[in-house]
Amino acid sequence: KFYDKQQYCDFFIIVSTEKYFVHKIILAARSKYFHKLFMTEMKQGQKNHVNLHNITSPRIMNALLNYFYTGVIFIDQSNILDISIISSYLLMSSLQNYCERLVCSKLSHENCFECRN
Repeated sequence: KFYDKQQYCDFFIIVSTEKYFVHKIILAARSKYFHKLFMTEMKQGQKNHVNLHNITSPRIMNALLNYFYTGVIFIDQSNILDISIISSYLLMSSLQNYCERLVCSKLSHENCFECRN
């Protein structure tokens, strides 16, 4: 609800040319990257946004925002690699571990070389 209405947003994320208005407390609760960023800002002066160059797709950003706010994320073959990489960058160990378990569960003798590439 908070994200949909953008009430009380105190931060925004820039991805490509899009701005995503968010709540620091939600980001910090799920991501050590954001937690550290906000703790450092408190000491060095507030900044109200971050540009995430590692995320190039609005679809991936929307999936991550859904995870931040609900704990639910849709992962399939088209986005698992991007989500895994971004979750590592944002220090989201539970999401990263989930991606790894998902990949391992789908790995077989037939597709292991596809995954390697």
